Amino acid sequence: MYSEANIAILCLQLIGGHIGIPLLIFTFIFMRRRRSLVVVHFCISWIIFSISNTLLLYGPTPLDALTSQGICLLAIAAADGSTAMTTLSTFNLLLHLYLCLIRPAWFSQPQTKHRIKYFLSCTPYVLFFIFFFQTYAWSAPTSGVEGPNTFSLHFCTDTGLIWAPGYFFAVALMGLGALLDILIVVTLIQKRSGPITEKKHFTDILIRMSLFTVYRTIYMVLYIVVTLGNGGHIKVGKTELSNLSQVVGYVKAANPLLVVLILGTKSDVLEFWGIKTPSRFRTHYTPCQEALNSGKATRCTCEKFDDPDELDDAVHDMAEMIKRRDVESGRDFDWGKSEGTSTDVTLRGHSINNVEY
Repeated sequence: MYSEANIAILCLQLIGGHIGIPLLIFTFIFMRRRRSLVVVHFCISWIIFSISNTLLLYGPTPLDALTSQGICLLAIAAADGSTAMTTLSTFNLLLHLYLCLIRPAWFSQPQTKHRIKYFLSCTPYVLFFIFFFQTYAWSAPTSGVEGPNTFSLHFCTDTGLIWAPGYFFAVALMGLGALLDILIVVTLIQKRSGPITEKKHFTDILIRMSLFTVYRTIYMVLYIVVTLGNGGHIKVGKTELSNLSQVVGYVKAANPLLVVLILGTKSDVLEFWGIKTPSRFRTHYTPCQEALNSGKATRCTCEKFDDPDELDDAVHDMAEMIKRRDVESGRDFDWGKSEGTSTDVTLRGHSINNVEY
């Protein structure tokens, strides 16, 4: 029978990683404004994370000793690999944001741009297999005799430190992610040029990802404390350790659900599902609309996309209206030239430094 804690954890994983994130990817595929390949694979990594951490909950309980050895080893190996994988995919998403905002020259060549995207998308899967097989190499019970790193005869308990490499690597990488967050914020503050509304859009996703990194760091620290306490490596009271273990289980299971909230509450995603958002919360094409309404600006700045066909018809119409207005007023501007900043670009130059979150 499942305990109440296991039922709650399974529900969190099902809502977030088994239903929410696949539905989010489905939305990204059919939206007119597509998401970056890095964003899609970030979501896929969290689906793998959710499945890896619910393998034991899918099986019958209690297990006999021999069955427990194999299933627990598979589950722990997958959990260790997915922890490192999701940490790297989160870091790569921040790195992609950094390159698009601060180093747009890296995306000036389409071939280089696609290589960077594929590299950032694929490396987390490589890391998954590295730590998956590392756990197997350290803990596989070849002789059937319980050792310092093998599972005991009790249901899914271990006495060794097989988890240590993956989790300490994850904590170190999240520290680098925090430094990258700070670097992006400082650079954006120093750059006083560029449209304010567009900066707000990127600042919004940056704040969301930064808070998610903090949340993940707290979870990692709590997990390390609980695991060291269970192994007797640090002294923690049994009652406190039991309560902390439940908290860690809930916090861990809520990770995929947070991914859904971070990426699924963007205005265009909500509008895809028929949920209207107030205009003050809409970030897409806001600078274009303001330029059209004010009559003061002669350039239209907005987000860019990989494929020109992905631009809304309304945005094409808006660009033509602004261009026609400039022609009628006797102005002659080069519509294919950007302003020279990392975020201030014209509609006609939309295919160079694309990022969409």
